Amino acid sequence: MVALWAGGAHVFDALVLRADAVASGQWWRLVTGHFVHWSAWHVAVNAGGLAIWLLLCPVRWSLPRWSGVLLVEALAVSGGVLWMSPDVMRYAGFSGILHGLFLVALVPQAFAGDRIAGACLLYLVGKVGLEQVIGPVMSDAEHIGAAIATESHLAGLLGGLALLLAPRGWRAVAPAASRRSRGD
Repeated sequence: MVALWAGGAHVFDALVLRADAVASGQWWRLVTGHFVHWSAWHVAVNAGGLAIWLLLCPVRWSLPRWSGVLLVEALAVSGGVLWMSPDVMRYAGFSGILHGLFLVALVPQAFAGDRIAGACLLYLVGKVGLEQVIGPVMSDAEHIGAAIATESHLAGLLGGLALLLAPRGWRAVAPAASRRSRGD
């Protein structure tokens, strides 16, 4: 994310999610739009969120599993943004995927009895629900350089839910600690 941001406006313009570009066959934007950012602050917030996720969520996925989860999440978030907000001309950022990653990691932990994970899960779902009613709970759009696309957060959660509900989904993405506690 940092390297793409450092690439400047040319890289951003080539990768940002744009509905018109996707409609004309530039399908890669459905994935790449999540790895480019509007500003240094935007990339720092998203990279920081990913670092927190990596520290707090005990998942140890292989490269193919990481790739699959990121692909599903990217497509879910892109589809959600394009469907729920057809007036959005351009979308960039990782926060929608990040919301889905937190759901995928927190649900199995919460069901395994981890109360902190359960509290975080309630906060996550409550935050996204509140965003759908009142808009961004906290807005640093001024620092980010664009309005907060709260529909991306909802789409990320829905993508995470799809991953968990898919055949073998729970087993494929559940943290090892929760699998052990369930006797798997």
